[in-house]
Amino acid sequence: SEGGGNQITLKKITAFNGEEFIYVLDGEVKIAIENEDIILNIGDTIYYHSTVPHFITTNTDEPALILAVIYNSN
Repeated sequence: SEGGGNQITLKKITAFNGEEFIYVLDGEVKIAIENEDIILNIGDTIYYHSTVPHFITTNTDEPALILAVIYNSN
């Protein structure tokens, strides 16, 4: 891809022992957590326990860029 970036596509809901912090650098992101869709825009953040089933995707047809800090307690 241009600029040497990697594109990651998650196609299923995930859950594992740990914690996640997401910071949106560019674009618009949708995070489905339990039964709620949360929309994040540039500069928004979210923190959650990753034992809760979740799914992360872009909310538009445009790409998004996030910084994800993930702690896995395993």
